[in-house]
Amino acid sequence: MNLNNTSFISSIIAGVIVWIMYRNYTASPHEKYSTFWPRFWSPSIDQVILWVPTMLVPYAIHRFLNLEGEALRILYGFIYCIPYLYTMYFHGVYGATIGKMATKIRVVDVITEQSITIRQAVIRDSIPFLITIIIIIYEPLSGDSMLNGGSNKLTVLHTIYGLWFLAEIVTMLTNTKRRALHDFLAGTVVIRSTIRHPSKNSDRNKELII
Repeated sequence: MNLNNTSFISSIIAGVIVWIMYRNYTASPHEKYSTFWPRFWSPSIDQVILWVPTMLVPYAIHRFLNLEGEALRILYGFIYCIPYLYTMYFHGVYGATIGKMATKIRVVDVITEQSITIRQAVIRDSIPFLITIIIIIYEPLSGDSMLNGGSNKLTVLHTIYGLWFLAEIVTMLTNTKRRALHDFLAGTVVIRSTIRHPSKNSDRNKELII
């Protein structure tokens, strides 16, 4: 288990750039559902947050406890689950991950546009999470590993995961509210959290012109 400092530094740089881009950003009303780019960039900040539980802590555990065999597989399995648990928790409790908060977007119920439930948050990530769990369980049971080429079944699982991700992108880009496939499953939609509303003065000017 290696601690990839270069990847961490790159994530910090990307995260800082994204934070600077969005820190004072206020969307116009017509941008309410235009959330593709904020959703694209928000993971760069989440990666920085997740570096501690997914890289630093496991590295320390492995280094000082000298884990091998089954114990090491369990540790890796838990690491793979952390990003999903993080996303489910923050979406269900706060309506946004830290990355989404920084890019000024949040997940809401598609009908009420109010906060979503934990159940909806779990459903949003259920498919890729389930595929990841199957991969985690299947690898040690079969003795296969993608690092060693893997078996046809393991390759199929990773292919399904990739196709799901592609379907998410396609659905997001083909509807006006930019709802991805997981949004349709969970009954959610992502909106801008800070929207610029017309001032009273501008409304008066419009009335005078009319």
